[in-house]
Amino acid sequence: MTVLETMKDLSKFLVLLTVMQYAWSDDDSDYLKRGKSRFIFTSPKTLIAGQNETVCLSLHDTIPPPEVKVEIKIREKHHSTTHLMSSDHECFPIAVPKLRSHVKVAQFASLHMQFHANGKLHSGHTQEPVLIYPGYNIIFIETDKNIYKANDKVKIRILVLTPDLKAPIKHAIPVIKILNPNGITVTIWENIPTELGLVQLEHQLPPDVTKGKWMIDLIETSKTFEVSNYVLPRFSINLKTPQKIYSGAHRVKFNLCGKYFYGESVKGIGMVRITMNENRQTINKAKQLRNGCSRIEFSNEELNLKQYINTDINVIATITEKGSDRSETITSSITITNHPFKLKFIDTHRHFQPGLPYYGLIRAVENFVPLSGETIVVCYNVAVEKIWNIVDIKQCSNFTFGRDNTISFNILPVKDNIIQIRLYAKSLNHTLQLEWKREQKYPDALRKEINAYLTLNRWHSHSGSYIRIDQTHRGIAKCKELQQFTIHYAIPKLRNHERIDFHYMIKARNNIHRIGTINGVIHKHRLFNFTELANVVGSTHRYTKREASSSKFLLKFKMDINIIARYEVIIYHVLKNGEVVAANLEVPIHNCLMNKVETSFSSRQYYPGEKASFTIKTSPQSLCAVTAIDKAVAVAQNTQLGIKALLESFLVEHAPKHSNKLNCLPRSQKKSAVIAAEESPRKRSKRDYGMSSSNQFDTFEAFDSFGVVVITNMKIIMKPCLQDGPLMIHEPAESSNLPDSRAAEFLSNSMPESYYNINADSYGSHLRSFFPETWLWELVPIGQHHTKISRDLPHTITNWVTNTLCISQKLGVGISRPTEITVFLPFFVEVVSPPSIKRYEYLHLDVILYNYLNHSLPVRVTLGFSDGLIMPEGTEKRSQVHCISARESKTVLFTLQGLIFGKSSINVMAEIESSYPEECGPEVIINRRDMVAKEVVIEAEGHPVTITKSVILCTNDTTQINNISWPLELPTDMIENSAKAKLVINGDLLGPTIHNLEKLLVVPTGCGEQIMATLAPNLFILQYLKATGSLTPSLQQRARRNLKIGYQRILDYVHNDGSFSAFGYHDQSGSTFLTAFVVKVLQQSKEYVYIDQNVINNAVRWIINNQLENGCFATISHVFHDMGGTLTENSTAALTSYVIISLLESGIELSEKVKTNAKYCIRGHFSPDKYTLAISTYALSLIGWESEAKRCLSKLLQVATQQDNLVWWSSSGAASTNIEMTAYVLMSLVYQNSTENLIYANAAVRWLTSQRGGHGGFISTQDTVVALDAITKYALLVHSSTTDLHVTVALGQEENEIIIKSKDRLKTKEQIVKKLPNKVDVTIEGKGCVLIQSNLDYNLESVANSEAFKLAVDVDSVSSSDQCSMAVVSACVSYVGNAIHSNMAILEITLPSGYEPDRASLFRLVEENQSKVKKFEESINRVVLYFTEIDNEPICVPFTIVEHSRIGSRMDANVKLYDYYNPDIQVTMRYNVSTCIPKEVVAIPTLSDSRIMIDETKEDSSELIENIIEVNTQKSEESDLGLNPDFVDVDIDLAVPDGWEANAPVYVKPPNENIND
Repeated sequence: MTVLETMKDLSKFLVLLTVMQYAWSDDDSDYLKRGKSRFIFTSPKTLIAGQNETVCLSLHDTIPPPEVKVEIKIREKHHSTTHLMSSDHECFPIAVPKLRSHVKVAQFASLHMQFHANGKLHSGHTQEPVLIYPGYNIIFIETDKNIYKANDKVKIRILVLTPDLKAPIKHAIPVIKILNPNGITVTIWENIPTELGLVQLEHQLPPDVTKGKWMIDLIETSKTFEVSNYVLPRFSINLKTPQKIYSGAHRVKFNLCGKYFYGESVKGIGMVRITMNENRQTINKAKQLRNGCSRIEFSNEELNLKQYINTDINVIATITEKGSDRSETITSSITITNHPFKLKFIDTHRHFQPGLPYYGLIRAVENFVPLSGETIVVCYNVAVEKIWNIVDIKQCSNFTFGRDNTISFNILPVKDNIIQIRLYAKSLNHTLQLEWKREQKYPDALRKEINAYLTLNRWHSHSGSYIRIDQTHRGIAKCKELQQFTIHYAIPKLRNHERIDFHYMIKARNNIHRIGTINGVIHKHRLFNFTELANVVGSTHRYTKREASSSKFLLKFKMDINIIARYEVIIYHVLKNGEVVAANLEVPIHNCLMNKVETSFSSRQYYPGEKASFTIKTSPQSLCAVTAIDKAVAVAQNTQLGIKALLESFLVEHAPKHSNKLNCLPRSQKKSAVIAAEESPRKRSKRDYGMSSSNQFDTFEAFDSFGVVVITNMKIIMKPCLQDGPLMIHEPAESSNLPDSRAAEFLSNSMPESYYNINADSYGSHLRSFFPETWLWELVPIGQHHTKISRDLPHTITNWVTNTLCISQKLGVGISRPTEITVFLPFFVEVVSPPSIKRYEYLHLDVILYNYLNHSLPVRVTLGFSDGLIMPEGTEKRSQVHCISARESKTVLFTLQGLIFGKSSINVMAEIESSYPEECGPEVIINRRDMVAKEVVIEAEGHPVTITKSVILCTNDTTQINNISWPLELPTDMIENSAKAKLVINGDLLGPTIHNLEKLLVVPTGCGEQIMATLAPNLFILQYLKATGSLTPSLQQRARRNLKIGYQRILDYVHNDGSFSAFGYHDQSGSTFLTAFVVKVLQQSKEYVYIDQNVINNAVRWIINNQLENGCFATISHVFHDMGGTLTENSTAALTSYVIISLLESGIELSEKVKTNAKYCIRGHFSPDKYTLAISTYALSLIGWESEAKRCLSKLLQVATQQDNLVWWSSSGAASTNIEMTAYVLMSLVYQNSTENLIYANAAVRWLTSQRGGHGGFISTQDTVVALDAITKYALLVHSSTTDLHVTVALGQEENEIIIKSKDRLKTKEQIVKKLPNKVDVTIEGKGCVLIQSNLDYNLESVANSEAFKLAVDVDSVSSSDQCSMAVVSACVSYVGNAIHSNMAILEITLPSGYEPDRASLFRLVEENQSKVKKFEESINRVVLYFTEIDNEPICVPFTIVEHSRIGSRMDANVKLYDYYNPDIQVTMRYNVSTCIPKEVVAIPTLSDSRIMIDETKEDSSELIENIIEVNTQKSEESDLGLNPDFVDVDIDLAVPDGWEANAPVYVKPPNENIND
């Protein structure tokens, strides 16, 4: 016997052992004889560990019902379940074993089933494994928005559900992390308990948050949200466009509509701009909106459609709002096609059953022409078994479309030897006409037919028996609706009136819900009557099954309450010969959740600020999560967790392991009894094309598609394995067009070369000031069935979309339909004002009155203002009366002048004027009113100056000084009335720091070092207050919040190697100095807030790797301030001392090698300067070299400056360096705390206190950090728990007494100095110390300029016709000091009143290397630019400013350039823009580089724009609009109101591409 023959025999033997693709039977297969037991055991393909899963057993010819044992084998362990059958067909639970806790992936297992029946053991097991998934909960993460801005609060909601949609009992979420775009954890929560599966959290974003994709990460799942600069749309814009444009269409229509989110239509201009992709040619059309919409049409000739077939065009639609000229834009891309329509066969099964007719459907899709009377020819051919080819039977019929653009047809039953039906349809009325061109890029466009193809494969049955399931009602079934199906069957060998049984199962979400039997169905033998069929394709032919017989019955059942969205039904019948005949169907149903939730508001419309009542009806003891967001957010971001999204996660069935066995019968085994086995693969010849078994269908396919594994001793695999025939058919793509010759090939015996896949288809009067994007984000407990909550509405005029999700322990989760309410004022007012003006400037205040009623309104608008403002025209002008036409708006102009410095309020009230003298509106008008409050800061002209003086007085002081006095004097060149002063009194050294934690520094704080300088004092305060027992919950919360925000901010400055630098990724490398600073602060902050340890470890590793051979740490990147010469030397003792201090004080363990090498580097300088000596002394103390530290300290005391009981250390450098030096010496004095040293320390603290700024900080960053660190260490050392002071403060003739007790030590007392100049006298009595500080502020016409910088400013207007609307401010700077270059320099440019910067132009400064601008910041009326350094090469930094408010007599604006670490080195100057005259109407600029078509429709003469302007496609060289040639009108105004729409103006960084593209 040959090896090949042996393999064939072995293959035959395996066939007898294997049961379908997953199972094999231990039975000896003699079941075909009558009386033998037969069975079908079914189980889901995947099981869930630790749960009871349902399996089913159907017994045939078995008496009595037996006891069944089901065993699960996993990892060599057996877990069995025994069940006593009470009927022949039933489902029962089996216990699935739990997996070990560390197992997170699915495990393979096998099922074994056995029972005794009829005196014999029947058993079987799955040949291929089933999958057991770990027990799991499904977790949803929801945020109130998908996109956030800087300083936003991220609201997080987490929902945990069990697989049966219920809340887990006593569940805690182990870890919740928030990761920034760099993958660094910024916040972490641990072991958060859920309440009925719900938990809500919040995360505060910092002001300069890292932009990009953030992640909320749980162990099981995650969700991303984006942080970017975005602007909520002012109104929604909707563009209705065709999906495709037919090249033969006469006109192309675009419907453009704009609607406010509170439901009213937008008035203004709608414009559509079309760009042809191929040559970038553009064509525009604009038209006024009517009822919020414009219908804009383009002719075929205008678009030249036939030239652009199969290409895309870009459509940009813009609506510009009347009155404000604010715009919203939407884009779309449309393909031009030469198809008037397309044909598509609708079929979900892709098979036919020879014993039954085939019911088919054709639908016209993407139709652009009327289809009434359109004739379609439908044809088919067949492929016959053994012939292996298409047989030319040419069966065709013509049909016409019905009303729904569909054609239904029937194919007569065919014989059992037909293995394939090939369907073809084409249009007889339309062809695709296109002249061929050599340059044509798309040859497919030459094909002229409109056609479709479909291949149907045969359903195999040895007996010729078939079942088909049809839904009685088309569409999606409703919840709790009676389910009804028509079951068609054809079983040839049944006798007339014979009683038979059918069995069915229902399965959903991997769970078998039911098994049932339909008993006693009477089969009425009936030959199929061909004449009963309508719309038959062709006629009878030699392959028609003329003796076909069939019958039908109804299957009805009620839906299981646990089925929530869709289910599978399978019905089968067992023939006497052991063959199983089956069919299955997937049935969609409406989303059915057991916990029903209904919500409603007490009204559908409210006024802003009104209290709204919201009712929730659901099951008792539920917990409901209520969310209400601005519709603008809902439309723009689509954030909410709806029922569809919820159920999708539950409907995803775990994928089972696919078998590598063929589920078909080998050719040699076609007449084999039971099942199919996979033959051993053999090498194929080139002609052996084969056919995938997935294209064949039989009973196995029904059970497999149903989603179960089967163990059976009956026949369910009938299809043959096709391995040796040339038949291999590929479907044509739907978008293709076969020429007529190809259709002829299809209807002949030769096959087409290629085909397409046709299935690839595609009224209150509240002051309005509260404008959030999220209104409700609450968890509301429900008592008995319903709960009502009342909440104050925000003041935004918009629609609020409310979603409610409820969960109960008994009924699980439920979701309400979205509820929408309108917050609206049919009459309201909007005020457009700048944030600040200068004294004596005129503010032209625009007050816009809106009337959305259907009748006119007589309105009186009244202006109120505080004492800082006056009306030059007289107060009688502050009230005006106007008639506002129906559904119109009107702008009223008021002029105000600023006189007194400080904040001034503006209040505008508009109300119905009952005594209006003329006819306006109906006779009876309901009184209406709206009020808006604004705040304007009136600033002084000139340059601001601050003079601060501080002193410490102690009653137990050795110096016995308990009183002090000093004058508050004003300079002669001070700007009139600009002076103000106050006294600040604290009973604690750190009182001013605590009081001003968020604003210690008056300099900008936008780079990495500055962020750390604002972060570190919060840490010092927490350490101090905790050590002294003074830490209150409110102070702790405040400082911890600042630490959290600072931590997030500094993460934006980390490099991939773990180091940090001042400007993050804008710098080429990290900074040794800053990285050490970060390590110290973050490591010490871990006691109070979460810090990712990996951030610290990576930074420390980077520092250690950069220690040089001489023990010094390399000076990498910039050390901005004068650290002992680090600007000129490669490495210094000062920097190494700083690094060692930071690492040792952070508590990080350092190797002795690192410390020893650093120690000798520090003492390597034989003649160090004072700064190096000061910092080195403290470093040596920390290292433990006490003798050397004492020697150095002694040397420092010898060079100290002493005066008036004060001691300090100074150099020729900046004042900030003196503060830093003195602070380091103070730390050494405290560390070596001898009595003599503490006397010096007290004097040093007094001097440091005298240098303090008005906000509790010092001059710059490092001096502030080091000084506060030193003062904190000193305060902890000398802290006294008792304070009882009487402080007498005399200001001239005015005298006040202040009492400070121990409980008041941390409270700051402030006293305004009402008269200037003046004299301060302070006397103290009692016990304790007091810190007294005076802050004097005034403005000067000019200040002394340093010779180290040069500064020039130029202003150019962009438009010669309107010089005020837009201008370019260009500042040029250079450094001409003694050094090679400056320290970090700051350029502060104050903007003229009424202007705001164009952020896009500021971004360009950062992107352009030649500008040397590392970063920019914006604040009210000011732009701050950062330079790492400035040398003698001039740098010019131009940016654009845009006028948003009209100002008269506009004052000059200041520009200031200064050294960040030595602000005394500064230069200032002023600049101005042209004087502006208020205009009643602002002209709309005409568009350039485009073509605007004229619309002939007559427009209302009262409209703002009466005509549509036409401009040539080519830019006119003769036209001179007075515009800067570099100016590009992008037709998108991102400005938004800060009143009733209430969105802060934020601009998006422009793309890198040319904006003209």
